Amino acid sequence: GGVRGTRGGHGVDSGYWHGYRLIHVEDGQVTTDTVPIFAPAGITVSGPESIARGEVGGFSAVANQPTEAGPKVNALELRAPDPSVPNANTLPTPAHIWTSGNPLVLTPVAAGERGPATDDPRRDPHTQTVSGRFAGRCPGRTEVTVTSGWESRSSSVTVPSQPGPIVSKISRGKRKLKPGQRRRVAKVKLAQPAQVIVRVKRKGRTVDTLVETCHESAKALKASWNARANGKRAKPGRYTVVVAVNSDRPPVKKKFKIRVTG
Repeated sequence: GGVRGTRGGHGVDSGYWHGYRLIHVEDGQVTTDTVPIFAPAGITVSGPESIARGEVGGFSAVANQPTEAGPKVNALELRAPDPSVPNANTLPTPAHIWTSGNPLVLTPVAAGERGPATDDPRRDPHTQTVSGRFAGRCPGRTEVTVTSGWESRSSSVTVPSQPGPIVSKISRGKRKLKPGQRRRVAKVKLAQPAQVIVRVKRKGRTVDTLVETCHESAKALKASWNARANGKRAKPGRYTVVVAVNSDRPPVKKKFKIRVTG
């Protein structure tokens, strides 16, 4: 079926476009989305290729519809209707959600933080928003993806680092641990903000993630482990502490061997 606006022209705020209703019922609550029908690979994303740390960039998307008769809807905007138009309350909002591929690099900005609009309560606030706006958090490369129904399209984005070195020093901590004793196993000192991930592995498999953060402070980051693997007491033997510092440049990695005693 189709969804009709009240004026001539094409798009969300007026005109006509083809779509269907997706209805979800759970615990007596009914939610419904108006999902447009798109031509194959019909979504086009526009937005910045680079966003500086602390700045906010906005993304938008339009989609083509596979109409054979009637008006050609070649620029259906995936956004909420303009609240200034007289019929805003009666116009459909095409289903759409924006997702950051790496929230350590780009953090979503909720629609409600910009004005009276509210964001979709079903979203994951850690990664998603309907506003299409994202704040640069840590240097790195990621993708911003818009999804409507079963269709999606992504755009690559970089948060650039500053000139000069990123890592000052990565050093090891304790070489031996007893289960239940939390001890420092790695120390990372950065020259500028970056993503720091510290994991403990055994035979190539991750058994615990100790740190996964955007570290902005000049103070050294210290990673500790209590010799527990997958939530249980770690078996005696050799483990590897893997430290990765990620940014928009090649990653810096260090590995340290550690022994868990009985």
